[in-house]
Amino acid sequence: MRIIFAGTSDFARFHLAHLLSLGYDITSVFTQPDRPSGRGMHLSSSPVKKLALEAGLKVFQPSNLNQECLSDDIRDFLTKEVPDIVIVVAYGLILPSWLLKLPKLGCINVHASLLPRWRGAAPIQRAIEYGDKYSGITIIKMDSGLDTGCILLQSIVPISDDFCSKDLEARLASEGVNSLVHVIKNINELPVNPQSEDGVSYAKKIEKSESILNFSNDALSLERKIRAFNPFPGVIIRLPSFDKPIKVWQALAINSSFEGPSGVITDISVNQGIDISTGKGILRLKEVQKSGCNKCSASDFIRGHKDRLLLGMKVIDFEYSK
Repeated sequence: MRIIFAGTSDFARFHLAHLLSLGYDITSVFTQPDRPSGRGMHLSSSPVKKLALEAGLKVFQPSNLNQECLSDDIRDFLTKEVPDIVIVVAYGLILPSWLLKLPKLGCINVHASLLPRWRGAAPIQRAIEYGDKYSGITIIKMDSGLDTGCILLQSIVPISDDFCSKDLEARLASEGVNSLVHVIKNINELPVNPQSEDGVSYAKKIEKSESILNFSNDALSLERKIRAFNPFPGVIIRLPSFDKPIKVWQALAINSSFEGPSGVITDISVNQGIDISTGKGILRLKEVQKSGCNKCSASDFIRGHKDRLLLGMKVIDFEYSK
C-alpha cells in the first residue's frame, strides 16, 4: 500500500514513526511550512518534517492545498505517484475535494477525540479544560467538512483527574497508532458509520490570550485550565511585587465552600503552597515559574521570595501582551 502521510505536531510524528517502524511504504510527507519560534524567532521545522528528513522521505510544505496554489513539483508528484491512501494526523490544513478524491482508498484522519465531540484544532486541551471524563481516538473517512467524515473506528481513553494535556496526548497517541494500523489492515471490511448529529462541539484553537487566569471563575475550572494548557501555552498571573507575569504549572482546587473576594492570597505555606481565593473555592499553587527562571515548587518559590509574597496581596487584572 502506497501511503501519503500528512501531519505536523508531535502527536502526528508519533504516528509516522510507528508506520515507518512497521515498514509501511510512505511515498511522501506533507507538513506545515517552517515557522519562526523561540526568542530569536528563527525558522523551525515541524516534528514531522524532522522525522521525515531523518528517514529520507520526500517532504512537501505547501501553505495552501488548492490545486492552483501548488508548486509544479507537488502537482507533478501527485500526478505520477497516485497513492492508495492518504493518512492525516494533526496536519492543520483542510484537504480540498480534489485531494480527497485522489487516493484509491480515500483519505483517513486520526482525530484525538470521540467525535462528534470536539471537532477542530485543540480536542485534547478542551476535553481536560471542560472536565470530560473520557476522550478517545476516532478514525474517519474524510469528507469536505471539518472532522465530519464517517467513522471507521473509535476507541475510548479515560481522563484521569491529574492528567495534563501532555499526559492525555501520550495515552491517545499510543491508542491512535494501534487503531490506525487496524484500520489500514482492514480498510475494505470496516463498516462506515455517519457521525451523530447530537453532541457536536468544536475545540477552537488555543490562543495565548486565554492563558491569563481569571480568579472570578471557580477554583476547579482554573485547576482544569492549568492542566489543559500544560505544556502549551501555560497559564500566567500577575502579582504587584513582580515586574513580569508568573507561570503556574500545577495547582490544586481546595475548600470548595469558600466564598469571598476573589484573587486574594489567603495563605502562604512552605509545606502546602500559595493559596489564592477564587469565585468559588481556593486555588493552591503547587508549581510556578518566574520569568527568566526554571520551574520550581511553590515551596522553593516562597523561600526565595519571602519579602515579596504577602497575605492579602491581590492578583492584578491585566490583558495579555506578547
